[in-house]
Amino acid sequence: MNGLLYLEDFGSNLYTVDTLTGSTNLVGNSSGTLQFAAFAGGNNGLFAVGYDANLYAINASTAQATRVGATGLSANNGRYDTSMAFDGTNLYYTQGSSGSADLLYSIDPTTGVARSVGSTGITGVAGSAYVDGRLELYQYGQKKNYVYSAPVLTTSFTRGAQLNAEILVGGTTLNLKSQTLQLTSSLQLDVAAPEPASFLLLCVPLLLLWYRRKLLRT
Repeated sequence: MNGLLYLEDFGSNLYTVDTLTGSTNLVGNSSGTLQFAAFAGGNNGLFAVGYDANLYAINASTAQATRVGATGLSANNGRYDTSMAFDGTNLYYTQGSSGSADLLYSIDPTTGVARSVGSTGITGVAGSAYVDGRLELYQYGQKKNYVYSAPVLTTSFTRGAQLNAEILVGGTTLNLKSQTLQLTSSLQLDVAAPEPASFLLLCVPLLLLWYRRKLLRT
């Protein structure tokens, strides 16, 4: 959105990142006492699912959170692994307890209502992204972590490349095809299990997309 990457940390602080220079800017705090389980957005808006299982719209200029509506799901309260992606029409939200396959939901961004798509069959989903008409899911916390993809609004996920990602305090290290991309963060983020930091949830998919494009150019 606006040529910028938007990040939200566990303190519900909204930041912009210039994708060309890497410079960051604090927009503001989104929620006051609210806590968010997942965050996603695009040119049609920024959204977050709260620990209270409500969907919120986030103002990109002020960081102000406005309740859209109840998803109808059980309250998260930090108990589940979560991720969320946006295709401009629907939000795709995954939620799963530790050791269990994550469930996939589509959420109407105008009402907040979630509709069950089904079980992904994948344990430990740490992030997601909408890529060329498909939903990609990114694993973490397993002996081997992979990228999975499926057509949107389906659970026909196929396993792709192995993803070597480590959650580190203050940053993320990704090792892809023997090359290392290191992204450090000036934000102070909690990375306690089971839910990975929202910084990782957003940056892993974007770094993977950047790396794909880099390979295509070389």
